[in-house]
Amino acid sequence: SGRLAQHVAEEFPDIKIAFVTGVPRFIALGSGMVQPDAPYMEKPVSPDALAGLLRNLLAQPTRP
Repeated sequence: SGRLAQHVAEEFPDIKIAFVTGVPRFIALGSGMVQPDAPYMEKPVSPDALAGLLRNLLAQPTRP
């Protein structure tokens, strides 16, 4: 959930988080579960799509 991700990010500020959920993005955004710039995929997700999301996320520099 967004709250769990927030707690983890507070404890480990350099961690990279991707959201993979069955909740449609517009609902997740409207409820505040995720930020608009958060890596996000709605299930079902193919293994290739998930691998691509994670590759892109891991290739990004850590936030300052």
